[in-house]
Amino acid sequence: MTDSPPKVFVSHASEDKPFVLELANTLRAQLGVDAWVDTWEIKDGDSLVQKIFDAIGEAETVVVMCSKKSVDKPWVREEIDAAFMQRIEGKCRIIPVKLGKDVEMPVALKATKRLSVEKRKDRSAIPDLANQLARTIHGIEDKPEIGPRPSYADATAIPGLAKQDSLVLITLGDEAISGFDEGGVPQGEYRKRLQAKLSALAISDQGVVDSLEMLESHGCVATSYGLGGRSSVATFHAAKLEQEGLRLYLEAKGFDLPKIRQHVVLDLANRDSHPMVSAETIAAEIGVHPVVVDHICDELVSRGLIVTFQVERTQTVSHTTAGVRRLASEYS
Repeated sequence: MTDSPPKVFVSHASEDKPFVLELANTLRAQLGVDAWVDTWEIKDGDSLVQKIFDAIGEAETVVVMCSKKSVDKPWVREEIDAAFMQRIEGKCRIIPVKLGKDVEMPVALKATKRLSVEKRKDRSAIPDLANQLARTIHGIEDKPEIGPRPSYADATAIPGLAKQDSLVLITLGDEAISGFDEGGVPQGEYRKRLQAKLSALAISDQGVVDSLEMLESHGCVATSYGLGGRSSVATFHAAKLEQEGLRLYLEAKGFDLPKIRQHVVLDLANRDSHPMVSAETIAAEIGVHPVVVDHICDELVSRGLIVTFQVERTQTVSHTTAGVRRLASEYS
């Protein structure tokens, strides 16, 4: 069983009757709208007042055809007044239709969004007008469905950093990982990739520049720019995560750094004091990404526990101190 068709009252002047009858017929016959027009509904002997105002009271929508002929008609004004009472009570919608260019709309309808037909007697405009009315009457909307929230909308800010700065830091960290896996990325390509990823996170070019400056002030990144300095992303060359930035990134990604540090220290303690072993080799043995072990090595270097030198993409440990073995004994 289908729902009953929506009831629509069409207010108009008799001079516009031919246009109105064709419009109402299209609404009824082709578009599933129960359009009420006095010619069809009022029979001999019926009370004009009662039939019209009963119809307005039952209508879900009142369409007011506003032409030079109708706007000054007392009956049309009465119908508009009755429709407004219904609208105030939340019982109907009013849709004005302006017939012709030089029509002065009734004051009561000036603030209501309307449809328009350029020429009052232009019957060729009826199919489009009928479809526009039907879409509104049937509640058809053109706006797209709301999609899922973007992942960055639910991203959690890294402690001590603003949310946008956190997103930039994590993107830099992801690029550091992927860049390592790809054997390095050319400078120009790096900037384009970074811009594209941050743009997809709804961060403007100026926002990127601002975040890089804030991250640098926190000791998280080291940036390089070309001519023009920090004026725009166009002059940006690269951003390298500093030890603190990489630590924050790895923790945000869920790496258990204390546990990984323990594995690295135990691995080094089991070698001689001149191991000549790369971070990549240690990473393969303990099952983590080389960038993570590289970070641990940086930390151990800063504490004076090991000596390293750079070979291609990662560090190689050339010397371990007694401090490494003592630290390993604490882990055992």
